[in-house]
Order: sequence, then structure tokens, then C-alpha cells
Amino acid sequence: MAAADSGAPVSAGMMVQDSSGRSLGSVGDIIPADSGEHGYVVVTAADGTATPLPYSVARSMAKDGKIVVDRSAFERAPKVQQSDVEHHDTSWQKKTDKYWSKHAG
Repeated sequence: MAAADSGAPVSAGMMVQDSSGRSLGSVGDIIPADSGEHGYVVVTAADGTATPLPYSVARSMAKDGKIVVDRSAFERAPKVQQSDVEHHDTSWQKKTDKYWSKHAG
């Protein structure tokens, strides 16, 4: 994964797009890690699906106020249910970390 200090800061509402500029959604939530640091960024698509990315990965892809991500990698990425996030179900975090460690940038 990318180093936590690389790239631009990520914030809620930030647009997420592919390399050709087509929208994939926007940052709907930033979930803190147990340490209190930024842990995950949840991207909400127009169809309501939620795709988590480790904060360090999202930050490494951020430029010019947007997150630019490979469309096919994003579409194949693990999804998360809002209820899992709200109820502190962390089972999705391992899947997310494993996936993005192989498919980031």
C-alpha cells in the first residue's frame, strides 16, 4: 500500500473518477481506524453501492481535489453495507486491505 503521508488529503464529498474523468461516485464517509487515525474512505456511487478504500490508498490517488482510480479495479473491489459500518462489523476491512494491496495505483 501507499505510504500514509503521500498524496493529497481526502475529505467527505470529494469526487471519485476514472482516468478518463468519468464519475465513479464521491466520498460519502471517512471511517477512523482503531488508533484514531483515518482508516477507510467509503465511496458512494450513484446507484447507492458503497466501496471502501484504505485511507492511505485513497490519499495516494488524490490529485487536483479528486480521487482518480482505475475503473475496472474499482468495480471489482469489495463492497460494504452501511449497516456493517454503523454496527462496527470489521470483517470487511481485511477483504478491503487485501484487495487494495494488490490493485492500488
